[in-house]
Amino acid sequence: MLYLACAPKSNAAYVGYSEPRTDVEKHSTLEVPMHLRNAPTRLMKDLGYGAGYRYANDELDAYAAAERYLPDELAERGYYQPVDRGLELRLREALERLRGKPEGMMPLWVWVALRSALGGVWRYAIAKIWPTVPGGWPVATIAANVLGSFAIGVLSVLLAIRGMAGEVASSAGAVRVFWMTGVLGGFTTYSAFAFETVNLASGKAPWPAAVYVVATLVLCLAAAWAGRALVAS
Repeated sequence: MLYLACAPKSNAAYVGYSEPRTDVEKHSTLEVPMHLRNAPTRLMKDLGYGAGYRYANDELDAYAAAERYLPDELAERGYYQPVDRGLELRLREALERLRGKPEGMMPLWVWVALRSALGGVWRYAIAKIWPTVPGGWPVATIAANVLGSFAIGVLSVLLAIRGMAGEVASSAGAVRVFWMTGVLGGFTTYSAFAFETVNLASGKAPWPAAVYVVATLVLCLAAAWAGRALVAS
């Protein structure tokens, strides 16, 4: 009871619920925008139903910037307006940030691909620094996988800390997708690891391949743990 009495107050959710009900009663016959209409038949597709629909999960931050979901007559209406108190202050900041995104931003997969290309360039640089000689140990692959595991360990704790501190979830999600999936996904290399393991196993003795596999797994797990421990401390 004391907690509820002292908690920040807001009727934004109530207003955000009652105003659309009023609009529905006043404009009950407005048409659904064409790009939001389902098109289960060929005729509906030919008429333009669903044309231009943007799937939010394919967009940056899982947000289709400047997309419109209301009928044209209500296009400028905004119902939920968080107050600048309590948790709603963070929600207000998140909505302002999202609403400020320009229309026509590149899809999420394009951003991931670009950052993956950046990780690939870094991976290539390590290969140039530590080139693998025929019959030798693939030092560059080990270094890339160990460094990438360490960075993922660091980022995982930083993202968890941001989440506990109440940071906007979409921001943390963007960091995870861009850096862990994109950059570090392109930097670390399982394909090279598998290829080099096969090469080592095809030699006169299979033990170098076994040592390589065990050493890579142990070093990568240790690097990820070290990265987490470094930030957590």
